[in-house]
Amino acid sequence: MAPSQSLLAQFSRALGVMKRCDRIVLFINMDALSTLSDYGEDRSTELSSLMSEMLEDERYALILISGSALNQMKRALPVPHAIYASKHGMEINIGMIKLMNPLYMEYQRAIEGICGDMSGFKGATLSMDGGGGVTVDYSDVESDNVIEVKKAFIKAVKDCEGLEFELLQGPRSISAVIARRTHSSMVEIIMAEIGAQNPFVIFLGSLKTDRSAISAVSRTGPNLCAVTDAQSSDKAVPYVTLRSIEELTMFIHMLMEEHSHHGDRYGGD
Repeated sequence: MAPSQSLLAQFSRALGVMKRCDRIVLFINMDALSTLSDYGEDRSTELSSLMSEMLEDERYALILISGSALNQMKRALPVPHAIYASKHGMEINIGMIKLMNPLYMEYQRAIEGICGDMSGFKGATLSMDGGGGVTVDYSDVESDNVIEVKKAFIKAVKDCEGLEFELLQGPRSISAVIARRTHSSMVEIIMAEIGAQNPFVIFLGSLKTDRSAISAVSRTGPNLCAVTDAQSSDKAVPYVTLRSIEELTMFIHMLMEEHSHHGDRYGGD
């Protein structure tokens, strides 16, 4: 697939601004990348190698985000020295240091409360997933009681005052997952933790799930956002469309090449 000319044009313009910045901070939503048509094991291995090479230069910081747990993320895309923000940014892993998003414990208590509210329904099976959500499976609930179970679950979720969940309907189940709006606080926590001075921040993800993160990134200063699911109705949002893993690898190569030339001009190796 030929790279999008609008995307490469945006990348080229961004590189000019990056020359004046001291740190390049790259956020990548792994869940969004996995929806691209050319994503697969070979591409994942290529990305892992390329990102590892990029992080040999301390000018770069890479943050990988996913709804999955940390061990699943590292198996899917192992990158030494990357920061992993698992469970939709609820757990932030910087090397051997684990930071908990202050919202995490609030969500966990809320999920435990939901499970308690649903415990009296015969045949309903509740499970908590590694991404910080809860599911009620009503496959074994008598048909006359299914609607009552679903209503009770939705009410229990809505009663979690001050917290936001997304409800997902399955064939015989309904789930509540932590709303991706928590990505905004994740961006703020990570930017404060890495202490980047004069940064250029890049966010690659999904417009559907990452609006709060894109908004948070826009407040950090010079930035570029690329999304995998842009729609013509979203023109008010400052982003470009990322169509393939090939475009991502090309962009990372451009970043590395530009920095190499920049170092040559100023006496770098």
